[in-house]
Amino acid sequence: MKRPGWVWLIFLYYGFSVCWTVLSFYLIFRGSIPLTPAQKSYFEGLTLLDWAATVSIGAMNLAAVLLLFMLRRQCVALFGTALVLGVLIMVWHVLTKGVLAALPAGGFFGWLLGIAIALSVFLYSRRLAHRGLLT
Repeated sequence: MKRPGWVWLIFLYYGFSVCWTVLSFYLIFRGSIPLTPAQKSYFEGLTLLDWAATVSIGAMNLAAVLLLFMLRRQCVALFGTALVLGVLIMVWHVLTKGVLAALPAGGFFGWLLGIAIALSVFLYSRRLAHRGLLT
Protein backbone atom coordinates (compact mmCIF):
# COMPACT_ATOMS: atom_id res chain seq x y z
CA MET A 1 0.00 0.00 0.00
CA LYS A 2 1.26 3.46 -0.87
CA ARG A 3 1.89 5.78 2.08
CA PRO A 4 -0.17 8.98 2.13
CA GLY A 5 1.82 12.19 1.76
CA TRP A 6 0.95 13.28 5.30
CA VAL A 7 2.57 10.12 6.68
CA TRP A 8 5.83 11.12 5.00
CA LEU A 9 5.55 14.67 6.30
CA ILE A 10 4.82 13.50 9.86
CA PHE A 11 7.72 11.03 9.68
CA LEU A 12 10.14 13.75 8.55
CA TYR A 13 8.82 16.24 11.13
CA TYR A 14 9.23 13.80 14.02
CA GLY A 15 12.67 12.74 12.77
CA PHE A 16 13.78 16.38 12.63
CA SER A 17 12.23 17.06 16.06
CA VAL A 18 14.09 14.17 17.69
CA CYS A 19 17.41 15.31 16.22
CA TRP A 20 16.76 18.94 17.21
CA THR A 21 15.82 17.99 20.78
CA VAL A 22 18.89 15.78 21.26
CA LEU A 23 21.14 18.52 19.84
CA SER A 24 19.51 21.15 22.07
CA PHE A 25 20.01 19.12 25.25
CA TYR A 26 23.59 18.35 24.22
CA LEU A 27 24.36 22.04 23.69
CA ILE A 28 22.66 23.04 26.95
CA PHE A 29 24.57 20.50 29.04
CA ARG A 30 27.81 21.25 27.24
CA GLY A 31 27.39 24.90 28.22
CA SER A 32 27.26 26.18 24.65
CA ILE A 33 23.85 27.76 25.20
CA PRO A 34 23.82 30.30 28.03
CA LEU A 35 20.92 29.85 30.44
CA THR A 36 19.14 32.49 32.46
CA PRO A 37 19.17 31.98 36.24
CA ALA A 38 15.55 30.75 36.06
CA GLN A 39 16.42 28.23 33.34
CA LYS A 40 19.49 27.05 35.23
CA SER A 41 17.44 26.63 38.41
CA TYR A 42 14.76 24.72 36.50
CA PHE A 43 17.24 22.26 34.95
CA GLU A 44 19.01 21.75 38.27
CA GLY A 45 15.66 20.95 39.91
CA LEU A 46 14.77 18.14 37.53
CA THR A 47 14.77 14.69 39.09
CA LEU A 48 15.46 11.27 37.67
CA LEU A 49 11.68 10.82 37.35
CA ASP A 50 11.46 13.98 35.22
CA TRP A 51 14.21 12.75 32.90
CA ALA A 52 12.69 9.26 32.73
CA ALA A 53 9.34 10.77 31.75
CA THR A 54 10.99 12.93 29.08
CA VAL A 55 12.88 9.99 27.59
CA SER A 56 9.80 7.74 27.79
CA ILE A 57 7.57 10.24 26.00
CA GLY A 58 10.23 10.75 23.34
CA ALA A 59 10.61 7.00 22.87
CA MET A 60 6.83 6.58 22.59
CA ASN A 61 6.65 9.29 19.93
CA LEU A 62 9.55 7.76 18.03
CA ALA A 63 7.98 4.29 18.15
CA ALA A 64 4.60 5.75 17.16
CA VAL A 65 5.97 7.55 14.13
CA LEU A 66 7.86 4.43 13.02
CA LEU A 67 4.64 2.40 13.37
CA LEU A 68 2.75 5.06 11.42
CA PHE A 69 5.39 4.92 8.69
CA MET A 70 4.91 1.14 8.58
CA LEU A 71 1.13 1.80 8.48
CA ARG A 72 0.46 -0.10 11.72
CA ARG A 73 -2.63 0.52 13.84
CA GLN A 74 -0.65 0.44 17.12
CA CYS A 75 0.64 3.96 16.38
CA VAL A 76 -2.70 5.43 17.44
CA ALA A 77 -2.43 4.22 21.03
CA LEU A 78 1.20 5.33 21.30
CA PHE A 79 0.52 8.79 19.89
CA GLY A 80 -2.43 9.17 22.28
CA THR A 81 -0.47 7.97 25.32
CA ALA A 82 2.50 10.24 24.54
CA LEU A 83 0.14 13.19 24.07
CA VAL A 84 -1.64 12.66 27.39
CA LEU A 85 1.59 12.06 29.29
CA GLY A 86 3.22 15.11 27.70
CA VAL A 87 0.35 17.35 28.78
CA LEU A 88 0.32 15.86 32.30
CA ILE A 89 4.09 16.31 32.70
CA MET A 90 3.90 19.92 31.52
CA VAL A 91 1.02 20.70 33.90
CA TRP A 92 2.98 19.06 36.71
CA HIS A 93 6.05 21.14 35.86
CA VAL A 94 3.98 24.33 35.71
CA LEU A 95 2.46 23.62 39.12
CA THR A 96 5.55 22.30 40.93
CA LYS A 97 8.77 23.23 39.15
CA GLY A 98 8.31 26.78 37.86
CA VAL A 99 8.74 25.90 34.22
CA LEU A 100 6.92 29.05 33.07
CA ALA A 101 9.67 31.26 34.51
CA ALA A 102 12.28 29.16 32.69
CA LEU A 103 10.61 29.32 29.28
CA PRO A 104 11.85 31.97 26.86
CA ALA A 105 9.44 34.63 25.60
CA GLY A 106 6.73 32.87 23.64
CA GLY A 107 7.86 29.46 24.92
CA PHE A 108 4.47 28.59 26.36
CA PHE A 109 2.82 29.31 23.03
CA GLY A 110 5.44 27.13 21.36
CA TRP A 111 4.49 24.35 23.76
CA LEU A 112 0.80 24.89 22.91
CA LEU A 113 1.67 24.68 19.20
CA GLY A 114 3.51 21.42 19.85
CA ILE A 115 0.48 20.03 21.67
CA ALA A 116 -1.77 21.11 18.78
CA ILE A 117 0.53 19.34 16.30
CA ALA A 118 0.65 16.19 18.46
CA LEU A 119 -3.15 16.23 18.78
CA SER A 120 -3.50 16.65 15.01
CA VAL A 121 -1.14 13.73 14.36
CA PHE A 122 -3.05 11.57 16.84
CA LEU A 123 -6.40 12.44 15.22
CA TYR A 124 -4.98 11.87 11.73
CA SER A 125 -3.58 8.45 12.66
CA ARG A 126 -6.90 7.55 14.28
CA ARG A 127 -8.72 8.56 11.09
CA LEU A 128 -6.36 6.42 9.00
CA ALA A 129 -7.09 3.48 11.31
CA HIS A 130 -10.85 3.99 11.04
CA ARG A 131 -10.58 4.15 7.24
CA GLY A 132 -8.75 0.80 7.26
CA LEU A 133 -5.45 2.17 5.97
CA LEU A 134 -3.56 0.92 9.02
CA THR A 135 -3.23 -2.80 9.69
